[in-house]
Amino acid sequence: MGGIGPLVTFVLKIIPSTREIAFDITWALRIIPSYAFGNGILTIGNINLYARILRLGTSTDPFDLDNAGGDLLFMGLFGMIYLLLTLIYEVVKNTEFFNKLFSKEKNIKPIA
Repeated sequence: MGGIGPLVTFVLKIIPSTREIAFDITWALRIIPSYAFGNGILTIGNINLYARILRLGTSTDPFDLDNAGGDLLFMGLFGMIYLLLTLIYEVVKNTEFFNKLFSKEKNIKPIA
């Protein structure tokens, strides 16, 4: 997803009839960290192409939201969300109360 996804959306951005769809897909796929990273690298590498051909008159600042800034924002935000979900999962998995609640076995000991 981190290598193929950004390339597919890049090609879709080049074709004039699919350009708007590509920008919408890009914002939706940014919740996947590997896609956001790959898209950020690809966008920074082609920032002059984006400014001259695809979006005339737009910013060439790499940290603009339409460039790699949106990818950085999503990676930071969803990185914290995914970390929080992982911590919650680990706490629930290793708590004796939840082990007994979600298991059909009678005698369950917590994982050491």
